[in-house]
Amino acid sequence: PIDFAAVEHLASLYADAGDANHLEAVVAMADRLFPGRISTRYFDGAVNFLRGRLPVALDLVMQVTASEPARSDAQNLLGAIYASCSRPAEARTAFESALRINPRDSSAYTNLGLLMLSSGNRADASELFAEALSLDPESGGARQGLANSR
Repeated sequence: PIDFAAVEHLASLYADAGDANHLEAVVAMADRLFPGRISTRYFDGAVNFLRGRLPVALDLVMQVTASEPARSDAQNLLGAIYASCSRPAEARTAFESALRINPRDSSAYTNLGLLMLSSGNRADASELFAEALSLDPESGGARQGLANSR
């Protein structure tokens, strides 16, 4: 039998790679085999975010955070969606929530750093990128962000 944890792991790999096509196929399979799972809704939100369907992505991820407010990955994705919708205050709140939940999430530091950099706050952005790199020295996004903040 197919194990939901394996499907969820596969979805996570495709989401991290930004592979919307494969992620969408896994989401469809998960929804068919395991209907109603909140993780499936999260990954569906990620698919919609990757495809630029921001209102749909926002609705799905807000359902996830309402159901499971302690999901740092959902808070981080929510922040990315808000940032993409030009809603920086909400994005910052979501990224900060993600970091309160999981202070070892380098991508949340990177995302918050990008938000700070876009608002001209180079000093705070630099600190956030440095923290992201201390957690994940291979993070290209954090490395590029740190270079851009200086």
